[in-house]
Amino acid sequence: MGLKELLKEVFLGVASGAVSILIYVYLAPLLIYTVTKAPIDVSWLDALAYVSLFIALGIAERTSPGSIAAPIRVLSKLIGALVLLYITNYGVLHGEYSYAEGVIVVKIDASPIIYLILLLSLVYGVVDAYTAVIKHEEI
Repeated sequence: MGLKELLKEVFLGVASGAVSILIYVYLAPLLIYTVTKAPIDVSWLDALAYVSLFIALGIAERTSPGSIAAPIRVLSKLIGALVLLYITNYGVLHGEYSYAEGVIVVKIDASPIIYLILLLSLVYGVVDAYTAVIKHEEI
């Protein structure tokens, strides 16, 4: 792999990591918040760790050969789903809402939805890894 091709793969790995961040750290929690109205908090330090992790995994899966990239792809999708699980407090969302005479505390158990996302991410990771191995064998 030449330098130009390596730089291209690194760039594509960063883009892949950015897409994972967008899906698991931003869009999925935003969708859950939109449906449940329960606040989901991610500290800036956690967000920085997720950005670093997903970009590193994206670069690793793009620059590794197919047989090594396959487990990294599964790991990337699984870690993304586990990050979503952690961000959403393992699917148990709660919030406090004020009104004229008091406060209403709402607790929603969205864990089946989160576990379904985890399962779909794992299946997608395995299919993606299988595709990477097949594509590598054809080369």
